[in-house]
Amino acid sequence: MQTAAYDLKHRAQKGQERAYACRTRIEQRVLGDDGPMASQEASWDSRILARTLAVDDDGSRHVVHVMEPVSVTPEGAAQGIAPERQVSYDQVDERGRIIESTNDGALCLYLLPDVPVAPGDTWTSALKLRLPLLGHPVECIHHYRVGDITSVRGHDCLEIGFESEEAVVEAELPIGEQMLLTIKTEGVLCFSPEGGFPVTLQMRIHTRPRVAGVTYETITDTVQELESIRP
Repeated sequence: MQTAAYDLKHRAQKGQERAYACRTRIEQRVLGDDGPMASQEASWDSRILARTLAVDDDGSRHVVHVMEPVSVTPEGAAQGIAPERQVSYDQVDERGRIIESTNDGALCLYLLPDVPVAPGDTWTSALKLRLPLLGHPVECIHHYRVGDITSVRGHDCLEIGFESEEAVVEAELPIGEQMLLTIKTEGVLCFSPEGGFPVTLQMRIHTRPRVAGVTYETITDTVQELESIRP
C-alpha cells in the first residue's frame, strides 16, 4: 500500500491570528584554555501572536509578530538576558523563507520541502542565519527526516526531525580581534499538512564564538506550542 505524500506549505487567510506559548532556556558558559571561567542560566515564558495582514498571489504572507514575555526567572531578570516585548513585520513565503523583515535578528528556523513528502522521506535545505555578531548571513545546511502522522493538540501532524551541519565562520570584530564562530541547530517540528501551520516546535541552537583564546558558549532551547487560531 502506497504511503500518502503531503505537500507542506505555510497557509493562512487574511486576518487569521495564531497564538503560541513559548518557553526559552539559555545556558551560557565562558571557557578558557584551562577550563570553565564563568557560567549562568536563565529561562522565561512568552506568548507569540502571528497576525496575517495579507496573502499575495504566490502564497507569501505578510505577518505581524508580537512577542510578549509572560514570566522570567529571578536569575534571568537579575542578569538582564530575558527579552522585552518585540513587534516585527515579516513577509514569508510558503516554504518559510523570510523575504523581508523589520527585525534584523529574524531567524528562518526551518524550510519546508519543495516537493511532496511521505513518512520516511528526507530532504536538505540551506538556511541563511543573520547573527548580531556578524555583518553578513551565515549559511547552514539542514537535513530533515519525516516521521509518522501523529495527533498533537487536536491536529494531525507530520513529525519532522531536523539537524544542521556545524557551520564554521571566521570574522574580524570591530575591536580588531579575530573571531572563530561555530553554529549548530537541531529540533523537532510537528506540522499540520491540512492546516498549513506548525503546531509545536522544539529547537536547540548551539553557538561557540572564540575570541582571544576564550570561548563564549551559548545553548538556547526553545519550545513553542500552538494555543489558539482565529478565525
